[in-house]
Amino acid sequence: MANKSLTPEERATYSALLAILQTHTDAHGISHRPYGLDWINFERLMYRLLILRGVARAGDRIPADPWVLFLDNYAPRDVRRSPSEEGRVEVAFFPSSILLSTDNSTRPRSTRTDSNSHVHFDHTAVERDPSQRRSPQIPRYFQ
Repeated sequence: MANKSLTPEERATYSALLAILQTHTDAHGISHRPYGLDWINFERLMYRLLILRGVARAGDRIPADPWVLFLDNYAPRDVRRSPSEEGRVEVAFFPSSILLSTDNSTRPRSTRTDSNSHVHFDHTAVERDPSQRRSPQIPRYFQ
């Protein structure tokens, strides 16, 4: 990121995103979309970075795929994309949970009791407005 005035939390979040990017970059220097737990961590970290940068608020949809958004706006310029990413249709993205700040005054009471952990997720923020989350219909032959 070009802006040097990052808070420690922004810097830590960005470093974690870069570590995931590096893990999913092959020997030829081509980056590949994370999967599994790396994808879950990536989407949450990217969402948190957008909140910290003031681009999104807790509970908002991300306007694009977090991977594409990261590569377009936050990744180093020399990152080469996987050819499989080209032509992929982007849709608004909604995270599975909201990463909470480590500031005690902003955390819900239920998470304040856990002082050993430094990262907390507020799953209820996602569940507050069910109209924003639409799961696809289950095909009739699976019911």
